[in-house]
Amino acid sequence: MTKHLDRISGTFFLILGAALYLWIIPEQTELVTSGWVRPATVPKAMAIVIALGGAWAALRPVANGLVPLRHVLRGGWFMAVLAIGLYAIDLAGFVWAAPFLALALLLSCHERRPVWLAVATLAVPFTIWLSFSVILERPLP
Repeated sequence: MTKHLDRISGTFFLILGAALYLWIIPEQTELVTSGWVRPATVPKAMAIVIALGGAWAALRPVANGLVPLRHVLRGGWFMAVLAIGLYAIDLAGFVWAAPFLALALLLSCHERRPVWLAVATLAVPFTIWLSFSVILERPLP
């Protein structure tokens, strides 16, 4: 049964990656002439990775058994924190909400080391802001 589930989920992600690459990303990105990286380059590369991962899971399923409910609930909690954080970024902007989102995600993963918390909460959002807003001159939400 688990191989069957791997094939179903793999096919889903293969179709999702193809839909992202062919329709969703081209429809949701704007064309710009400035800059050396086009806005659709990285999202399309990630769509290819998603599609290839889905194809791999569909063609080479493994029979490791079902995932424990505890792991499913923990993954659901992680996705809920992520969704709330993305909504907060939409409301307050990346600069204000991203550090709190990073902290919440790390705490959800039971990360407690102060150096990792500080780096991921402060340095990673700053690096993302610096890369997009300053270097690539692309707006963040």
